[in-house]
Amino acid sequence: PWVGDYGHFLLLPHSGEYQETNDRRWTSFDKDKEIITPYEMKGFLFRYLVEYSLTPSFSGAILNLVYQKEDKKALSIIGLDGILNCEKIDDYNLRLTTDAKVEEADPKIIEYIIIQTNQPFVLKNNLNAYTIYFENDEVEVKIATSFISFEQASINFNRELQNKTYEEVKTETILSWESRLSKIEIIDENLKLKELFYSAFYRTMLFPRQFHEFDEAGIPIHLAANLGESRPGVSYVDNGFWDTFRTLYPLLSIIEPSLYKNILDGNINYFKDNGYFPKWTCPNEKKIMTGALCEVTMSEGIVKGFYSQEEGEKIVEMLIKNAEEEDPNKLFGRKIPKVYRKLTYLPSDKVSASLSESLDYYYSDYSIGLAASKIGLKDISEKYLTFSLNYKQLFSDKDGFLRSKDSFGNFNLRFNQFDWGYDYIEGGPWQCAFSVFHDIKGLDELYKFKLMAKIDELVSIKPKFNVGSYGHEIHEMSEMASHGFGQLAISNQPSFHIPFIYAELGNVKKTNELVKKLVDKLFKPSLDGYPGDEDNGSMSAWLIFALLGFYPLNPASGVYTVSGPIVRKAIIDLSGKKLIIDKNLIDLNNIKTDITHAELVSGGKLSDKLKK
Repeated sequence: PWVGDYGHFLLLPHSGEYQETNDRRWTSFDKDKEIITPYEMKGFLFRYLVEYSLTPSFSGAILNLVYQKEDKKALSIIGLDGILNCEKIDDYNLRLTTDAKVEEADPKIIEYIIIQTNQPFVLKNNLNAYTIYFENDEVEVKIATSFISFEQASINFNRELQNKTYEEVKTETILSWESRLSKIEIIDENLKLKELFYSAFYRTMLFPRQFHEFDEAGIPIHLAANLGESRPGVSYVDNGFWDTFRTLYPLLSIIEPSLYKNILDGNINYFKDNGYFPKWTCPNEKKIMTGALCEVTMSEGIVKGFYSQEEGEKIVEMLIKNAEEEDPNKLFGRKIPKVYRKLTYLPSDKVSASLSESLDYYYSDYSIGLAASKIGLKDISEKYLTFSLNYKQLFSDKDGFLRSKDSFGNFNLRFNQFDWGYDYIEGGPWQCAFSVFHDIKGLDELYKFKLMAKIDELVSIKPKFNVGSYGHEIHEMSEMASHGFGQLAISNQPSFHIPFIYAELGNVKKTNELVKKLVDKLFKPSLDGYPGDEDNGSMSAWLIFALLGFYPLNPASGVYTVSGPIVRKAIIDLSGKKLIIDKNLIDLNNIKTDITHAELVSGGKLSDKLKK
């Protein structure tokens, strides 16, 4: 994820002696021979005359090397952003550790690495790097890793690579990806649109990353990264809920319900390890962005029926602690929750991006209220649902936006509709002040039932911006200004839901027209094919929903806003049932504006379910 890699090291096949700096060891490569797929990477290095091919397993890989130069035949393992240690076991086996981390972690994240070759080698130590030299021209290298121990790395090696050929591991990886990507079949004559769909679909499967491993008995264990200890149970990391609660988890709840439930269980294990739910893990808690939005995702799981009554009650208890008890170390949970409850908002003189943070808390309150309602906790539900409506006091009739107040209840004197930052996160009022996912109709009332006209203005007004509290132009500003949709920054998460507000207020056709324009102009199946922040699969999931024709504007509710499909036909495999989406059978002028999760996952024809 963009917050920084960890556990990384560089494998460099080369001829001759090892060179210590990048500028002395780099090489050009043959673009015609380069292949990069989810299941294999192949290429040829011109300088060194080395042909390589690699296929991954879950925690490792097999690397095949063919040396064509009359020189020393070498493979260097190079430490990056940390200390690399190495121990030679025998002429065929190495084991290494690295504490590589782009951003410092305390305790350190240690990765354990096992390397086995099919040819004998000689080992040479270099500066934070190790080089192994072979006599043979063709070499197979098997690599397995663990974040728990060498013993676990050995278990992973035996399970994934031992006695398996390159082709066998490659086939297993292909089948694993096929099982995921075949969940949705797209039927459309526009091949570029199909390519775009499956490129996005692939990216939705990259994060969060499975962080647990399986011991010899097949029982899951994980590194509790904030503690530096291994603990029982599943774990998923490399995920920021500020990004993913909006689109990724709702998508997984439909197409990968078992994985979705497993991830939620991992969040519960995180709570057991740390006393709070995760916010932004990589794999330790990064404490970035606004909100405590795992509260939304966990509530969504309860609302959609993934937990029993007894399980739901325990989760709601955890959610209330996460929402109400301030972490003395200020790493987990919500910021100044007692002040938030007393004032019913977060004051701008106490919290940065206070309007965005307050809106996130209101939505989390709503989500907890829904979860409590689902399991019959009426008093808790009513309390939190009431909390969620406090956003209304932050609406400024004078300025026409939701704004922050200070500790004394006053709106800030400083306000410019084109300023970024200050009260808002990664945007200004045009991008961030419509994030009332749970009460769009209530927001419409604040706008005197002219919210659609406000969104019309948003997508047509000039894309002016002031750098505001950021002090410099950040890429989100540049992207918004260059896309040609006014102040609509579909390039970043706070604006994801804005095109769907029309449909939420009854005009599905208008949403469909805008979404289609966005997809046609800003998305393509190429390296520059996205308008902005992908962030953990969140934009890819946005695109999947946009193409299929329904969107989780209010993800915790288990209700999707209908936008009308863009692809001609889609068939979604729902573990035996089929949901069939046929654009030609759907009349956007005579259609329901929403559909429930239960209706979707029951299968059948979407067109039948959308009839009024």
